[in-house]
Amino acid sequence: FLCGDLTLDADTTLFGNGISSQLKRKSGLTTAAWITGTNTSNVLIENLCLDGNSIAGNTGDTLRLITTNGSQQIAVRGCFFQSAGNGCVVVLGDWDGIQVTNNWFSYAGNTNIDQTGVNIEWFSSPATYPKNFIVSNNTFYKGYYGFYCGGVLNGTVSSNTFEQQTFAVLLYAGDGNVSAVSPLENVVVSSNVIMNSVDSSIRIDGKAGLNNTIQSGAYRINILGNQIYYAGNVGILAINGINFCQFSNNAIYTAGDDGIKIDRVYADVLWNCSYNLVSNNTIVSSGARGVDLRNYVSYTLVEGNVIRGSTGSNIYIPNSTNTYNQLINNSVTGSGAAEISNSGANTTIIDNFGYVTQNSGSASGSGTSFTVTHGLVSAPTVVLVTSTTATPETISVTAKASTTFTVTFAGSGAHTLDWQPSV
Repeated sequence: FLCGDLTLDADTTLFGNGISSQLKRKSGLTTAAWITGTNTSNVLIENLCLDGNSIAGNTGDTLRLITTNGSQQIAVRGCFFQSAGNGCVVVLGDWDGIQVTNNWFSYAGNTNIDQTGVNIEWFSSPATYPKNFIVSNNTFYKGYYGFYCGGVLNGTVSSNTFEQQTFAVLLYAGDGNVSAVSPLENVVVSSNVIMNSVDSSIRIDGKAGLNNTIQSGAYRINILGNQIYYAGNVGILAINGINFCQFSNNAIYTAGDDGIKIDRVYADVLWNCSYNLVSNNTIVSSGARGVDLRNYVSYTLVEGNVIRGSTGSNIYIPNSTNTYNQLINNSVTGSGAAEISNSGANTTIIDNFGYVTQNSGSASGSGTSFTVTHGLVSAPTVVLVTSTTATPETISVTAKASTTFTVTFAGSGAHTLDWQPSV
């Protein structure tokens, strides 16, 4: 059916029989949206093909629902969206309860900054910011954003497939239109497959919209078990006020820049990043660094990751604004620079395969001194030695160098000892 602009009321169901049930927008329409709902609750849109007909010059969103007073139970499922002028599904306001599942989102033509598969956000200044959404088992093909979300509490983005977006998933705190405190909290992005992003595949920004001084932040954002292939920029980028977040069990192959990057971009302590976990990820062939803790990142644990073949360092902490981070039990090999480059303050680095900071062994020799090769990444700061010679003797360690240290004895003759150096 070819139709003009439509308006939805509350308690409305649009139901079809799949791709054969097609609604196509008339040509030449430039209103903000094709299908609009205001103060919408209890809306179900299912099993329809919705063609925004942007090829005919149409602009605006395909489906735009504006909610107030905690509108509830909005579901869009089993639909095919194509050729939207801007967003396919846009939900704005202080909603409570959105499900967008098992849909296909496709664009015909070049992308622009407004082309979005699913956009749900806090758009004005309601009493409470929106909460409780599920976006799962959808396929997103092309467009500028796949999923775009701002200033929400409690949500899941899972088991979707994204291909050829500029940003596949963008999460931010606050609202781009007003100066308001609305943190981004308790969101899980898990088990998605993301391919060929033009920019960063997943981007999280704790800054409050356009306002650089309002304190908001991103709290308890969990990026888990995603597969990312060929990101044009960073695989997972988390900036500004990233706190108590987890980045675990992701596989990132061939990012154009860093594999995972946490950074404070804006020059204010409000945007420092603390108490995060980067664990059990596989990061291969990053164009810059594997894991990058860039500026003002503290108390972050980087543990159990396998990082290979980065052009720069596999783990990178470039300056002393980064404090009390821990790098433990990672495998770092094949980088084009130091496997771990650390200029942070009070960094703990232990038990990383490919970057040896502790070692041990036994040695024997004769005379008053002999040299031991320690196998560490740099000269040891501490060397513990214990004589295993039958007759106790006085031992000292001298000349701690980048590859060796020297053991000196009070007497000559044959000597045996155990040694344990650490950086």
